[in-house]
Amino acid sequence: MNVHNHYKNLAVDEIAADYLAKAAPAAVAMSHVSSDFNFASVVRNANFFGFREVFYIGGGKKWDRRGAVGTHHYIPIHYCATFEEFFARISLNYIPIALENNVAVPMENLFTFNWPKNPCLIVGEEMLGLDICVLKQCQTVVTIPAFGTVRSINVSTAAGLAMGMYRQNSSNLLDTANRPL
Repeated sequence: MNVHNHYKNLAVDEIAADYLAKAAPAAVAMSHVSSDFNFASVVRNANFFGFREVFYIGGGKKWDRRGAVGTHHYIPIHYCATFEEFFARISLNYIPIALENNVAVPMENLFTFNWPKNPCLIVGEEMLGLDICVLKQCQTVVTIPAFGTVRSINVSTAAGLAMGMYRQNSSNLLDTANRPL
């Protein structure tokens, strides 16, 4: 069981309830066009950084859970068949923020970005990125500046970095994730 020691003797529903009580008012979403590659790692990252929930957009409803190492038992994961369904679902609770590096639109630098309250970070599928219809619905498009020769990093790595930057730089720094019950 890949949980902190203070959770070891608790039931899954008790861990999930405690997790949600301490979660940041933020979500992450990943679009799916051709495969679920890296989605499990995005789920694991979201749990690690204490995000409230995860959305999985498009493609099939099933995904390979092995890379999530059990974190999917503690964080709510919602499937949305279309982008329209996804945006309707988050419209009252979150501000959509796209994480992208493959488009020629004005972008904010992740390292200096001023996070809004209740963001929903949206990442695209590996290699395909985000559809232009998603980018048009987002308040902001954020990019991670590259300093080496490679133009991009793995989408789950990028999502994890962005989630960590949100936790570091937001006013939602409640450090409750590791606090014993």
